[in-house]
Amino acid sequence: MKKYYKTELIKSVLYLCWLVVIALLFNGCAGLPTTTKQVFNDYQEVYLRETRPTDKSLDVTVKIRLRAYGNEEEKRREWCRAWPVFCKPHLPTAGMSVSSGTPEIWVDLRQDSTGEVVINDVILGHELRHVLKIYDRRVADPDK
Repeated sequence: MKKYYKTELIKSVLYLCWLVVIALLFNGCAGLPTTTKQVFNDYQEVYLRETRPTDKSLDVTVKIRLRAYGNEEEKRREWCRAWPVFCKPHLPTAGMSVSSGTPEIWVDLRQDSTGEVVINDVILGHELRHVLKIYDRRVADPDK
């Protein structure tokens, strides 16, 4: 049996990884979600697996201010104007919620192929859970 030195073993593993990558590129990445619809459906499946039914209910009337920007510079400028205490290089991110008189949700805004504006459903839902927690402490913190 041939002895492999560490560098030869690493080279072999890297070569095998490249073969896998090439095979995936030529055969397609079956199993990976390719549309936002599929991601939404996959997220729902994971949600159902990781949670369980409850006999609790939630009935909350929420008033929020949604601030969605398609331009990062404009979003940052408005963020720093509205929230100077939080004007940091890494903020705002793709989605933020802040509590003021009226809770605010800040998100990225994009458009689809027809020109209609769209907001990332997962980020919007995540930030909405932060707002719901303000109204009802039973709502799980989405960051934990």
